Amino acid sequence: MKNRILILVIVFILFVTMVSGCGIDGREGTKLSEMIKKTRSVETLYIKENGEYVPYIVLGSIENNKIILLRKEALEEQRRFNDYKSLYEGSEIDNYLENEFPKRFADSFRGLLAEANIEVASEEALYKTSDETYNIKRSVFLLSYTEVGYSDTYIAPNEGRAFSCFSDDKSRIAFVNGTACGWWLRTPYTVYDSVSWSVGSSGIKTELSSNYKNGIRPAICVSDMTDVKKSEDIIAGESVYYID
Repeated sequence: MKNRILILVIVFILFVTMVSGCGIDGREGTKLSEMIKKTRSVETLYIKENGEYVPYIVLGSIENNKIILLRKEALEEQRRFNDYKSLYEGSEIDNYLENEFPKRFADSFRGLLAEANIEVASEEALYKTSDETYNIKRSVFLLSYTEVGYSDTYIAPNEGRAFSCFSDDKSRIAFVNGTACGWWLRTPYTVYDSVSWSVGSSGIKTELSSNYKNGIRPAICVSDMTDVKKSEDIIAGESVYYID
């Protein structure tokens, strides 16, 4: 009888040890939604691009059960928004982000990308001061003028809602290899039909000709049920979150 009780105690201890090793601090992982709830202040997780881990900022939800992640650094390669027109759907940058950029991810991660409805300006918004918009489905896209927290102009249609992490110009600054750079937004500068909004290298709003080469910070959409793990092997001396 004593031996049976001892065995039960040992089994119980092993079970508790295994459970405590899982979850938010274990390699077995947790769901992205749980990570956000438990950590609150965690802003960054890592995703592999071309075999190397790259930091992404957790912006928040865009729809039920979908989370938006923003690449922390701009891509090294600059691209033009379009050959002329400043409308997002079907532009060169839209086609690149939706069709070419995801090839940087492993097949396993590409399978985690989820389409979300994003709001974009329509043709009717050009040359006007109105919010003529419609929705398109995308899994990779540019953020909008509104989503990065700009709101003080009548010549940028209201697309989406502001994400709280963009509290001032400093919070909008992006870098490439340690150097601050500008980056495209998907919003047209509606005074003209060939000028788009961007974030300048100092974080202030800037309008640029759509055929000008500028930095790119892809935003990606994943399910909030995506598995997230924690490791000390990605960044030396740090314990960070990552997605396989």
